[in-house]
Amino acid sequence: MKRRVAIAAAGAAALGIATWLAVGRAPAPAMPAPEVAAPAAAAGHTAPAPAPPARAVATPATADGVAVATTTAPTAALPLPPLDGPVAGILADLEKRALAGDARAACRLAAELSRCATLPRRREAASMFDPATMAGAANRPAQDREWQIDMAARMENAVERDATHCAGIEREQARQAPAWLHRAARAGHLPSMSAFAVGAWLDDPAIVHHPALVEAYRTEAPAMAEAALAAGDRGMLLALGSALTGAAMRSRLAEVVEPDPVRGHALLRLSVDLAPPSPARAPTVTPPPAPIRAQWRSDGAERMFAERRLARVEAALDPAQRAASAAIATEWRVRLDALPPQPPPDARVDPGQYLGAADCAR
Repeated sequence: MKRRVAIAAAGAAALGIATWLAVGRAPAPAMPAPEVAAPAAAAGHTAPAPAPPARAVATPATADGVAVATTTAPTAALPLPPLDGPVAGILADLEKRALAGDARAACRLAAELSRCATLPRRREAASMFDPATMAGAANRPAQDREWQIDMAARMENAVERDATHCAGIEREQARQAPAWLHRAARAGHLPSMSAFAVGAWLDDPAIVHHPALVEAYRTEAPAMAEAALAAGDRGMLLALGSALTGAAMRSRLAEVVEPDPVRGHALLRLSVDLAPPSPARAPTVTPPPAPIRAQWRSDGAERMFAERRLARVEAALDPAQRAASAAIATEWRVRLDALPPQPPPDARVDPGQYLGAADCAR
């Protein structure tokens, strides 16, 4: 059974975004791109201003050979606030720090506010995922029904937890999440660069209030994806490999990168090689509900998707292309092994969120 943990909110809107991204696709220009106008602030709070120029460090080449400047995030002396405190109690301090150049604070704002902004959609998704109301659920195998019950319980638990966590956050404040993510990404914060490049934030209905960010994604995302991978984010192997090959059905990144099936195949191959092995059967989840991303990893779904995409792409390559792909994969394996290992992503991330709040401390 194809397991779906998220409900597509608006197919027509998604198609419109994809069309906008695809129109006029061009090689990625050097970062940073022209500044994006700051959105209006909610009453009593500060909207994120455009990110200031950051310090350039290296100039890796994108897939099409265009040199891009990567950046380093400003060093933040103060630790970030505790993860479980109410967002309303830390918002003003995080805004002040982010505007002063703390990329981790801007990331935290994006993580927390996206968590709040997606709450209504996740509440609806949880109710629709309940096997008691899902069409055809009674005819599914018992194991699938048990999995659906477990998943519905995790989603409902997350919604209840986040409703308390986000109490007092106004809708206009939550809408600023994409702008804060962009600011953190342009400052060189690695998890934010990866989240921005993957582009899940483009599915947020609030994106209609940030048209300039959609254009910024078209011009900046390819360079950010390459820089994140070069910095050691192994999660970008699957995301960028899928985008370069067109193997993913809903890849925003695929709309803005130039196709390269050989290099994409190499990254997918390496993604499979480095992923945890898939178990024969997903373990049964018992209360308390496990984090959804942790369950995704334990189920082996991440590796399963990489393997399926790899098989589709590999069938279309000739022997010479496969040999070239193997050489690229070997080169990237050496490069990644030489870098310090990155901590795993925050497991406490639910569908619809950009990234986990714990990722921002990295």
